[in-house]
Amino acid sequence: MASNRYSPFPSYKENSRARHINSYIHTIIQFIKNYDRPLTFDEIEKNTNLKLTDNKKLLKTLTKNPKIVIGDNTLLFKPLYNIRNEKDLENIMVATNCEYGIELEKLLDSPIDIKPFVQNLQKKAVIFVLKDIDNSEIVFYNKLYLPPANDKIVELYNKIKIPNYQDVLKELSSAGIKVERKAQEERRNIVVKKTKIKKYKRKIKITNTHVKELNFNDLD
Repeated sequence: MASNRYSPFPSYKENSRARHINSYIHTIIQFIKNYDRPLTFDEIEKNTNLKLTDNKKLLKTLTKNPKIVIGDNTLLFKPLYNIRNEKDLENIMVATNCEYGIELEKLLDSPIDIKPFVQNLQKKAVIFVLKDIDNSEIVFYNKLYLPPANDKIVELYNKIKIPNYQDVLKELSSAGIKVERKAQEERRNIVVKKTKIKKYKRKIKITNTHVKELNFNDLD
């Protein structure tokens, strides 16, 4: 039986170790992402039952993960998008290409819960969320969105009184400005089309053409 000592494929034990390390990292990330601060190795061990101090291979793998910042016996979750408030989310969406959008799951990796920000911006029509083929949700910026006007401008606009049309005509007339009333001119120019009654002549088929006394001119 040939030995598999030189096989390019890893052994079952090596595969098991890789799976274990990946599951450990997933467990650690899911825990530390809930905190907006560095967590000590002791805190992580108490909540995940994973020892980091003595596990050099696990620590080495953690250093390669872009979502984790390793400090002096501490781990800090580093999200792709550091969203702290609703304005941060809006700025990120404005800066992105609206044709592609951003996966909602990546946005939710922020250090705080941003679901209220997403819902509020949806209500304002600043963003909209669509589902992809795999049911993942993609957030897009609404490029047709226009920010609301300043409160002072809105207040001044609401104070403007719209005058009656007849009062405007009288005011213009008193100022010597002649106003053409298009409505009246249009009424005068309306052409009433008379429906013509077509007269149809009844066709008569003459069969007694052999009668000499019959005068065909009398039939008209």
